[in-house]
Amino acid sequence: MILGTYILILSAGIFGLKRWKRASAAKHGKPGSGYQVCAALFAVLMSFAGILAPMMQLMVYDYYLIFTDKRRATVKTVTGIHESDDVRYKKYVSTFGGPDGSNRTLELKCRTDPMAMLETCCAGTVKTVTLDGMIYDAAALETQDADALADCLKGDLHRYTNRPNCTGFYEYTYSGRRFWLFCYETGDEWYRIEIRA
Repeated sequence: MILGTYILILSAGIFGLKRWKRASAAKHGKPGSGYQVCAALFAVLMSFAGILAPMMQLMVYDYYLIFTDKRRATVKTVTGIHESDDVRYKKYVSTFGGPDGSNRTLELKCRTDPMAMLETCCAGTVKTVTLDGMIYDAAALETQDADALADCLKGDLHRYTNRPNCTGFYEYTYSGRRFWLFCYETGDEWYRIEIRA
């Protein structure tokens, strides 16, 4: 993906510079100083990008914007979240994460409440939930005791997540990994959800 984008930009830049050179030569007899400055700047930028693009390509393992059946199976196996009529994948990225393993991000949209989505489309175990703008340990849901609920309080949503537009935070575990789910309301019937591991 990254290497392909670099090659596309490089090709378009070379094509554009050649057209500019021909037009400038036809008009003035030789390329102008503006062309030479731009060509030199383009060559320097593309040289640096030519070094960075392969390195970045090596660090990005998966980048999905289009989901085939095979890609859906991969995302479901890795994150424990499966699609339904009300839950749709939008983007999945897996990158190098150091000795702890890969960093994974899944963006999806869902029509149901995030907690309902976790109950119906998540194979993991929910650990943290948001109730009325406060974040609780999921064990708080199993009791009606106000004291137990207060003991399970983790904090205010916006202070805890440090994301002012976030309307919900959930945490779940799946296959020995922790996943953090950030929910955003979009103003229509769909929620935008970002899952990070």
